[in-house]
Amino acid sequence: METTKLYVELLVIGLESFTGVSLTAASIIGIENIKKIVPCSENVLAIFPLLGTLYIFGIIFDRLADLIFQPIENYFRIKSGLKINSIMLLSFDENQFDFITYSRSRMRILRATIINSIFIMISSVFFISLNITENKVELLLFIIVFCLFASIISFISFIRLIKNTYIKAVVIETNLNKIKD
Repeated sequence: METTKLYVELLVIGLESFTGVSLTAASIIGIENIKKIVPCSENVLAIFPLLGTLYIFGIIFDRLADLIFQPIENYFRIKSGLKINSIMLLSFDENQFDFITYSRSRMRILRATIINSIFIMISSVFFISLNITENKVELLLFIIVFCLFASIISFISFIRLIKNTYIKAVVIETNLNKIKD
């Protein structure tokens, strides 16, 4: 996978997780104290530390999602009949490789979104409960429904993507084995 694509993928995951961490910190420390600790800057150079932070969060939460969802991926790999332990070990032509790397990228983002949606929901509930006075119930209901919806849709998409990716990988593996024989 190209480094730029991986970097963007981890930034997306990092942005999601950073949202949850920021809401949790704002709930615990308070918004005013956060403004003292992390002053908002209009300086363009302030974007670089933020991008680095998002990237680090992306790596951490991607690994967390990998730990949580690896058993599910293994289940579907075994169920598909794929003999090789990792799709990435197959020999692909360029189009097949692009498909597999794109699928892997989508899987990473989807599995992280499942976790991050729940994390954002929980941290938002704490934040709203502690900091918002007007329309609290409506806002809480919206956040809970939206985050659960995002998590459920991401989970369904993740499972479908895994199934389809492993089915296509088995076809590729079978064709490669026919060529070798």
